[in-house]
Amino acid sequence: MSHPGKNYDFIVVGAGIAGASIAHEVSRSGAVFLIEAEERPGLHATGRSAALFAPTYGGREIRALTRASKHFLSNPPPGFSDVPLLHPRGCLYIARADQHEHLNHLVESIEASGGTLLRVSAADAVARVPLLRKDYVIEAALDPDAMDIDVNAVHQGFMRGARAQGTVVITNHRLETVERSQGHWQIELADGQIIRAPILINAAGAWADEVALACGAQAPADRSRGL
Repeated sequence: MSHPGKNYDFIVVGAGIAGASIAHEVSRSGAVFLIEAEERPGLHATGRSAALFAPTYGGREIRALTRASKHFLSNPPPGFSDVPLLHPRGCLYIARADQHEHLNHLVESIEASGGTLLRVSAADAVARVPLLRKDYVIEAALDPDAMDIDVNAVHQGFMRGARAQGTVVITNHRLETVERSQGHWQIELADGQIIRAPILINAAGAWADEVALACGAQAPADRSRGL
C-alpha cells in the first residue's frame, strides 16, 4: 500500500561530507530530504578521512579555494561545533641537490598566488623530522599554515545544522528507482512513501555513477571494443 507523497525543494542523495554540507547550505532556502544508503551518515570515505588543510596544495584555483575556506573552518557559526575544527600541523617540502629549481618554482608560484612558504635549511628540516637522512635533504620549505582538519566535527556540524534548518534525514535507504515527471524527481521509499522535488543532487561519492544511471544518465560507450 503506497503512502501519500511529500514534496520538497531538494532531494540530496548521500550523507557524507559532500551531501551533508550541501544539505546544510540549501536548507537555508528550501525544504531538503537527505537520503543515505548506509546505517549512518559518513560511514565510508568521510568516516575514514584524515584531512589536511594545506593552502599550498594543488594548482592556483585549488589553493584559492582552500584559503577561502579558512575563515569558516577557523570561525564556524555559533553552535556548529563544540571543538576546534583546525589543529596546527605544518607541511614540509624537502629537496635533494638536483631538485633546487623545482623547490624554487614551488615557492615562487605559491607566493605569487598569495600563499606562504618559508625557506628552511637542511639542518632545520632534519631537526623537525629526525627520520630524514642528513645526506638526502639539501634544503626545504615549510607551509606554516597547514593544519589537521577534524573531519568528524566538520561533518557532524553540517549534519546538525541541516537538521536544525528542517532537513529530513533518512538512512538505510538505497536509491534504486527514480522517475522524472512534470518537472519533478520522484523516489519511492521502502514503505511506499513517495518523495518529490524539482532538484535532485547526486552526492553519493563512489556510488555517484549508480545514482546517475538510476536517474537516466547514459553509460559511456565502451571505447575498448574493436581496438
